[in-house]
Amino acid sequence: MSDIPLGRVWVAVSRPETEEDVVRQGKRPVSRGVARRNVKLKALRELVGKDRAIVAVDLASKRQAAVVCDHDSVVLARRMFTGSAWCISEILAWAEPVAKKAGFAGVVLACEPTGHRWKPLVVTARAQKIPVVCVQPLLVRRAREGEDFTRSRSDFGDAVIIARLTAKLRCYVPYLPEGPWARLRHLGARREGLVGRCVAAREQVRDLLECAWPAVLETAADPLESLTWRAGMAVSVAPAVIAAMSEQQFLAALREQLVALGGKKVWRRIALAVHAAAADPGGIAAERDAILERAAFAYQDWMAALTALADIEARMLAVLDELGLTRLVTTIPGLSAVGAAVILAQTGDPARYDTPRAWVKHAGMRHHALPVRADLDPALPAATLHLRSAFPSGLIDHSAVRFSLTGKALLHISGPCRPTGVKRRG
Repeated sequence: MSDIPLGRVWVAVSRPETEEDVVRQGKRPVSRGVARRNVKLKALRELVGKDRAIVAVDLASKRQAAVVCDHDSVVLARRMFTGSAWCISEILAWAEPVAKKAGFAGVVLACEPTGHRWKPLVVTARAQKIPVVCVQPLLVRRAREGEDFTRSRSDFGDAVIIARLTAKLRCYVPYLPEGPWARLRHLGARREGLVGRCVAAREQVRDLLECAWPAVLETAADPLESLTWRAGMAVSVAPAVIAAMSEQQFLAALREQLVALGGKKVWRRIALAVHAAAADPGGIAAERDAILERAAFAYQDWMAALTALADIEARMLAVLDELGLTRLVTTIPGLSAVGAAVILAQTGDPARYDTPRAWVKHAGMRHHALPVRADLDPALPAATLHLRSAFPSGLIDHSAVRFSLTGKALLHISGPCRPTGVKRRG
């Protein structure tokens, strides 16, 4: 005891890493994050009430496995229905008497958001005033592994797991966009597919030319980004055809193709370098003709995908104008109107989020930090992964998804939408 200094006591106190860990005494006993979570849980409990049996459906293309469970995962009945997801009316007509016989006042419908099959369930159930919730497929997969430490699955087994997760409130209320938001969502999905086609065709052109005509890839610092280079390939991807032209003939033909591509100025240095490369193409001579024929098809696919992409983006901008958001989003530094339309296509109407921060997190951004890498975090929501894949290198500015500017601006767009009773820290 004599070795302990008197009058001074050191106490180790752990510092909260995030706002979610903050618990205070006084006027506000919990943090905003905890308060928001409590509000969400209360709303879910009103939907998934103890007086409602859980009707869980494992969706498939031609057969639907349905089970009726109580909140202890006890299976009251199960049945396999033949047909598409639109047979949900038949499922509900079968499940409701089972639930009433077991003493429940009603049912709540639960399923995984499988493709588009969950939408008929949502529309039909809501038309009949029946609550409906969805369970993330990742949670079902992890719960299946924890069931028997294997990855084996069965339709009825997955339905029971969906019911168990729903009883634990490990679910969410599905969102069905309407009007312009629905159109923007589907246009965004179409754009995502076109972006993949653009990237695939573009890289195929590069790979094939590396084999059959490598010299043409040395004519510019980044040839596939140059409109002059693309116009040269539009004249012909066969070096023999270009070599047979004089410089003036090639420049005239290239200028016509450049106008068709939307360009204005011919970079003479690049154009002459392409013409010179045609005289000594290099590469694999034995397969050159066959490879270049395939490269011509790939180039046509690339240009067609770019044309379709431009049309889709114009349609998305028209929807943004219809929503009255174009002028607002273009005031955000580093974010174009197309980038904003892509974000809104994935996130939907900002008014459906409890807080602006929830919206930003759904977009794949974090506060006071750079975005995490989707390929290193397999637990990211599907919408986040799709959002990140919509911004490939070379097609759109990556600054559109940088949180430092865009995320903060998105907070202001969404406006104050805090749940009742949650106060902002002073």
